[in-house]
Amino acid sequence: MQGHGAQDGGRPDALRPSHAPRPPGPPLAIAGAGTPCAPLRVSERGIALLIVVSLLTVTGIMGVAFAFSMYLETEATRQFVSTAQARYLAEAGVHHAWAFLDEDRLGSRADDATEAWATVPAGSDVDVDGDGTEDARWWLVSDSEARLLGRYAMKVMDEAAKANLNAAQADPSPLGLGAINLTTLLEQAGIDDASAVAEAIERYRYGDDERPGVAQVDDDRDGEVDEPDEYQPLALRGDDRSLEGLEDLVTIADLDA
Repeated sequence: MQGHGAQDGGRPDALRPSHAPRPPGPPLAIAGAGTPCAPLRVSERGIALLIVVSLLTVTGIMGVAFAFSMYLETEATRQFVSTAQARYLAEAGVHHAWAFLDEDRLGSRADDATEAWATVPAGSDVDVDGDGTEDARWWLVSDSEARLLGRYAMKVMDEAAKANLNAAQADPSPLGLGAINLTTLLEQAGIDDASAVAEAIERYRYGDDERPGVAQVDDDRDGEVDEPDEYQPLALRGDDRSLEGLEDLVTIADLDA
């Protein structure tokens, strides 16, 4: 009986080794006798990806923190510079006012409201003394390149021209040298019934007993008691008191603020 087979060693065609090229791909692990199968590396790739993501997250957080720190540092530096500039501008205004006073001292010994220390700083730009009226002008400060750095305003006031209400008397004695007539002062200020207001101020200063110094005591040892000059605003005696502010004056004399 004649069988069908191949001429090559008598092996059928299905058992012949194939020399056709194998498609590309990872090498296959073929298990054989005494040879262990190589494991796949999918889990190692996942761990590597997790590590990379973690590193990127930490780096991003550090970058944001660094950027925020630099922002705070910049703002602190800018604030320091602004504060220093404001302080030096204020000092410039003070020294400018001193220059006016030094010039006035060398020019005349009597002050006048028409002199440079009073007229030059005056203006209508800003309210310096807080009375609600613009009474000064701005002085601009620039650098060497004409860039504006800031501005300041000033007002010079003659404190010697002010009257001490605690030392003024409603009806001073003609023999009292340098005594301030409180009644006349209030009349010049346009206060109605200046005499009554001056007496009310005196009664307040003398305390509840309405007597200067200690009542019925010769405080100045001149042989007389309860004299007006026994009231000393800088060395109060008994229940004497002094005016502390304009609020006291408004309340005592029933004046409009």
